[in-house]
Amino acid sequence: IVLQAGDRIFRVAGSLAGSILAARSTVFQDMLSIPQPESQPLIVGCPIVVLHDSPDAEYFLRAVFDSDLSLSCSFHASFSPILASFFERPPARTTFAILSGVLRLGIKYDVAYLRRRALLHL
Repeated sequence: IVLQAGDRIFRVAGSLAGSILAARSTVFQDMLSIPQPESQPLIVGCPIVVLHDSPDAEYFLRAVFDSDLSLSCSFHASFSPILASFFERPPARTTFAILSGVLRLGIKYDVAYLRRRALLHL
């Protein structure tokens, strides 16, 4: 799938990545289970999901894929491959921008483990 947040486009490569999003977020699970119309625009053959969360979307997506899985997804623009250590548990250091973005979207997209991890940083 392709996620668009403002002028940023994130290509979450492969069905495994979509499955991980759906497994970690009930909102994405519901969103991705809805059949898409045939007339829906595509980017590189992938359906587009518009998120209204720029600039926090990059932090959130990197944190979602922060796990023991070492999943590598390809993203458009200047987005580097996701690192498994992006949003670590405290006492690891993070910035307020990352923390607030991950917390805000963790709540919005119902990603409980990110919400808990972000609250531990406070």
